[in-house]
Amino acid sequence: MPTYALESVAQAICAASGYTFGGGIGQGTFKETYLATKADGTKLAVKILRPGCSTDRSDREVDAMKRCAHPNIIALLELAGVEHAGTRYDYLVEMFMAGGTLDDRLTKGLLGRDEVLALGDELIRAVAHIADNDLVHRDFKPANIMYPAVGAEAVVGDFGIVRDLKKTSI
Repeated sequence: MPTYALESVAQAICAASGYTFGGGIGQGTFKETYLATKADGTKLAVKILRPGCSTDRSDREVDAMKRCAHPNIIALLELAGVEHAGTRYDYLVEMFMAGGTLDDRLTKGLLGRDEVLALGDELIRAVAHIADNDLVHRDFKPANIMYPAVGAEAVVGDFGIVRDLKKTSI
């Protein structure tokens, strides 16, 4: 079981926002992700950026998510910061992907023909929208293709290493 260093920060964010804290659900080099539930039962993913990690990278990710408003791309619901124990923490709030990832689905076996065709259509629409916004995702893989619910359309997430073609820096 992984250790979550920012759990107390996540609990403080949940308390301040009126969410029920649900525990850690994932972590990477730059952030930790926690499950939160709104009073109406809506499940959210609260992603806390680790202090001292690349702000340029985080800024690119947030900018890309703000520019991409599409049903097959994960939506950024909130971007905020909180002061906790003398340190500022920035965090993002997204819908929780209760249907898991394409990676999860593939571990259970191959997809059927109709599933593959539907998935292809969903991903083509997402990639076209990303390209229309002069962005390149650069981390397109089954772990970053998620489902809001079982049977729902796929959405592309994790814009952590996105490239903005309108800017000169990577």
